[in-house]
Amino acid sequence: MSGQRFAFRIFQSLIVFLICSENSRTQTQFTPCAVAIRVYSPSGNLLPFKIIQVTPTRGHVGNLLTAKNANVALSDNDLTILFPSNRILTREIEVLLQDERKRTLTTRFIVNSCPLRRSLFAGASPIIADTTGFAVSGQLKGCNFDGDWWVRALPMFGGQDKLFVVDGYVSPSGKFSLALVYGVRHLIIIGKGKKPIKVLGVDVSTDQPIDAGLIDISNQCPLE
Repeated sequence: MSGQRFAFRIFQSLIVFLICSENSRTQTQFTPCAVAIRVYSPSGNLLPFKIIQVTPTRGHVGNLLTAKNANVALSDNDLTILFPSNRILTREIEVLLQDERKRTLTTRFIVNSCPLRRSLFAGASPIIADTTGFAVSGQLKGCNFDGDWWVRALPMFGGQDKLFVVDGYVSPSGKFSLALVYGVRHLIIIGKGKKPIKVLGVDVSTDQPIDAGLIDISNQCPLE
């Protein structure tokens, strides 16, 4: 009898193990996926856009927010998409957003991670073909600016179809200048060789050139 009880306990343990393994496998395959989208003004203020439509770019499913059995929902005041599983990974979706004044903004992207955060900017006009861009300049001080110094700028927020990264010139005197494509808040990165040294945020105006001022990096000079 003791042998039978032992065999029965082994059988019970095996059943429990198989059930737990199956639950673990199912949870791994069907982990919910959150995709957050935020829209910012040219100066970096959060704008009241809300997600109103989520559509796969392939197939004929339509709006996943209203499609039967799609089980796609919104959270965070309609700023985050909740997919029922991570099977959305590697798929391209198109998202339509709308603000209180019925202005709309559309973005298309591949869900390449879960969770995922994507930012957009609204209210800025790109330069037209016969202009030279939005001028930004400044003066670096505190280091020897001979060698491979560089300055780059990119929009602080923005997952638009094209993300413009602009290189600028740094003179041996430390002066730098860039011509940017969008009149929105930018990150300006200053570096030498393969080392980034300083990052600053600059509001880019469409009205007049921007002077970033005197930037002291004396305590961050790279080794020669």
